[in-house]
This record gives sequence, C-alpha cells and structure tokens, in this order.
Amino acid sequence: MVSVTLLFTAASLVHRNAAIGAASGTAVLAVLAWYKRCRAAAPFSTFCVICLGLALSRVTYFPVVLGVALLCYAGIVRGVPWLRGTATWARWGSFDATVRFLSLAAWLLSAAALLSWYLLLHPNVADILEAFVPDLPLGLLIVGGLIFSMVTAAVEEGAFRGVILHALDRSLGPGFAALLLQALAFWGDPY
Repeated sequence: MVSVTLLFTAASLVHRNAAIGAASGTAVLAVLAWYKRCRAAAPFSTFCVICLGLALSRVTYFPVVLGVALLCYAGIVRGVPWLRGTATWARWGSFDATVRFLSLAAWLLSAAALLSWYLLLHPNVADILEAFVPDLPLGLLIVGGLIFSMVTAAVEEGAFRGVILHALDRSLGPGFAALLLQALAFWGDPY
C-alpha cells in the first residue's frame, strides 16, 4: 500500500517518462495484489492504475480523472465477489447530522474567507474572469459555480479520503502514518 501510494504521488510530480515508469510499477503492484487477493490493495491499486492511465493518456482535467476512476472503482468493488464490502467508507448513513453541520460550517467559513480576501486586498481578477468565466447570466454562473465546487470536492474527498485513506488505514492501521501518506498523495494532486 505504501509503495502504491508513493508511486501514485510520484507519477503526478515527475516528468512524463518517469511518470510512465511510476505507472508501470503501480500496475505491477496491482497485478500482484489481485493475484494475492489482497482486499485492501487490489481495489486501491486498480484505482491508482486507472487514474495514472487516464492522466498519461492526456486527460488533462484531474477531477474528471478522479471521477472516472471512482466509478470504475465502485464497479470493480461491486462486481468482484471477494471485494464486496471493502468500501465501508462509502456506505449510506455515514452522512449524519454532525457531518452535515460541519460541512455547512466549512462551506460558510470558506465563503467568508474568500469574500474577506477579495474585499480587503482588492485583487485584479479581470484576466481570470476573461479567461475562465463565460458570458452568461449571473444566476446561471452562481448555480454552475456551486455545482462545480460540490462535484469537484465530492470527487476529491471520495478519492483521497475515501479510497486512499481507507486503504491505508486497513493496511497500516488508523493513525499518523496513513494520514501522512494520504496527505502526500493529495499534495501530489496536479490540480
């Protein structure tokens, strides 16, 4: 698990030729995990191979890479009998009132911080607006921005805190080492 996480992280940080080597190493570890029927490593390493394969095939928008990999991961875990039940992080019922409250608090705090940054520093965002914001009505832009943020955040959380952290917790035990390796993989996220 540690090797797969490090190879996955390295592939996003290095030159394309080295990334191909890291992806190949991850694929070898995935084959070994499937051969040994390792319930923690097989779906996780497959997820990483799918991500690296999409990235190396020039899919440039990383949330799409993670989203496709998550869908493949879900299909594999559901479709392979000996892997069923390994994705306990994705079970219904874990989004309780406390999680909803903390999510809302984080959303409000983030919005307040971004608004404060804009009002206090008066940054010049004309170039960003021209390059990335289409000429659409304000209401549609707000709805689109909210949907984009929620989907991107959900995909990243599902990938990094769901698949990767869950697999590391199962193999290393919950604690600092698993959290550090997961954070390292998130830091290596190219977007």
